[in-house]
Amino acid sequence: LIDPNLGDDASLAAIATQLAQVAQQQQVGIVFFRAGAAPWHDAIEVYQRIAALLPGIHTQLFHSLNIWDICALLRHCRAFCGTSLHGRIIANSFARPAVSFATAGKGRKLAAYLHSHLPPDGAQVAPLNGISHALEQSLACNPSLLTQAAQHAASDARHGCERWLSSL
Repeated sequence: LIDPNLGDDASLAAIATQLAQVAQQQQVGIVFFRAGAAPWHDAIEVYQRIAALLPGIHTQLFHSLNIWDICALLRHCRAFCGTSLHGRIIANSFARPAVSFATAGKGRKLAAYLHSHLPPDGAQVAPLNGISHALEQSLACNPSLLTQAAQHAASDARHGCERWLSSL
């Protein structure tokens, strides 16, 4: 997922360069998806433009906007990389390596969530020119640590719901 505010040519070129490095090193393709289709948010043209900047890299646009289809995509992905807090939460819940990115000064809400719910080494928000490095680090992370973090988050959510429901 890519924030529509990053739809300018320079930002898309920077993102494409970073994604191409990882795709070539890991020998993987890239699937772009939208979490919704609200006007001025999740514009399909942004994904089409960035895919055009990735010649030689297998890219695909996942067209379904069904939440369960998106969850299934994230469950089976190799890694998540994007600006979406919700995409990151879902990827983390499935113990998938994940990287969040934003431009300088942006992503404060995302960073606040990550720092409160993830171990310090998994809570950074990468700058556009640091996406490939952050993805490589995330992909090298011990899968059992990702599983433990996902289980801990699920346990916290269950306990929070139990407390909330008991107050009704």
